[in-house]
Amino acid sequence: MNSNHAPANGSKTVSMVTARDVATIIFRHRKVAIATFIVILVGALFCLSRSGRYQAQMMILVENGKRANPVVTAQANATPEMRTLVSEQEMNSELALLKSPSLLQQVVVTRGLESKPASFLGLHIGSPDRDKAARIAEAARSLEGDLDVQVIKMADVIYVKYRSPDPQSEARVADTLGDL
Repeated sequence: MNSNHAPANGSKTVSMVTARDVATIIFRHRKVAIATFIVILVGALFCLSRSGRYQAQMMILVENGKRANPVVTAQANATPEMRTLVSEQEMNSELALLKSPSLLQQVVVTRGLESKPASFLGLHIGSPDRDKAARIAEAARSLEGDLDVQVIKMADVIYVKYRSPDPQSEARVADTLGDL
């Protein structure tokens, strides 16, 4: 490092920090420098992976199909048949249908999700000239990973949540899943 000696004419000289001086400090405190770099890198990757995620939520009411209409009956003194509860097996069947690969592939084709390339941190990976069936299957697996389907206990309701980096995509996919 340069010294700060006052010259004969009374003006001050300013010491300059060189790259060699910085490198010397870093090599002396190598463990601290590496730990700092790793913490900053992990923090940046965490922020990149969590940013820009949108989610759509919906609840699906599962019904048996046996509903009574108390206003209109076939006979004057007939009692209307009341709605029966949905069994746990029926709820699990509906849950399995919502998670089925064939339904997810139908959603992928309806919304054109197979045309979007797979990416990691914005970098496109994979071959663009893969066959359409492989792209649909891969997009359905990705959709399954971003889809959270749960049965709400003690209710005839299935809760569906879909996460996506694109706000329009997540809303359209949830709508399509509800329509199918």
